[in-house]
Amino acid sequence: MSDQVPSPELRRLHIGDRPDGWASAGFAVDGDRTRIGSIELRFGDGTEAGVVAWELAGPDGPDDVDGLATTWVDEPASDPVDHPNGVSRLDHVVIATPHLARTIAALEDAGFEARRTRDVPGTEPLRQQVFLWAGETILEVIGPAAAPEPGRGERPAAVWGLALTTTDLDGAVELLGDRLSVPKDAVQPGRRIATIDTRSLGIGTALAVMTPHVDPAGASDPSG
Repeated sequence: MSDQVPSPELRRLHIGDRPDGWASAGFAVDGDRTRIGSIELRFGDGTEAGVVAWELAGPDGPDDVDGLATTWVDEPASDPVDHPNGVSRLDHVVIATPHLARTIAALEDAGFEARRTRDVPGTEPLRQQVFLWAGETILEVIGPAAAPEPGRGERPAAVWGLALTTTDLDGAVELLGDRLSVPKDAVQPGRRIATIDTRSLGIGTALAVMTPHVDPAGASDPSG
């Protein structure tokens, strides 16, 4: 019998944006919140932008994970809601960092497990992606492969964007019009992806919508 402690699960993202921008992007917003899959999003009053904090389910851990303000909760996952844009799941959370090794160490100290590392093709200097499971979703941490020079890289990690699975990408294109880019092939074979024009909507986090995984068995691979 294994004594391994399960990795933390993402339960909630606190987002400084006003909720109306998200509603205009085709999300079903109820007051100051919505849910994507099992994960709740709570919005602010616009004085801050983007993801400002997260809540994790798991044993108590640090209240700061390399700059990510963290609260630990003991509660079940939320029930999903239907969104006009067809979004059904938070596929992955993209975390940007100037110091990849430091951020991964902080996440591992919080209980996460790095599952895979991949070089980002065509980047100079080389950048890498590291993937970690966070319950229903994946954390994709991206940063320079080499440690920064002394005196550089002090900036903390931050959530740069969210990739969302939609069951109806063509319907999302019809709904959002020029607020959504023309879909193109994603890195993952068989999937398509489009980006939401977040700047015009007052949304402080990059948002991409993707078609579902083609092979359900591939869900065991956190790189998609």
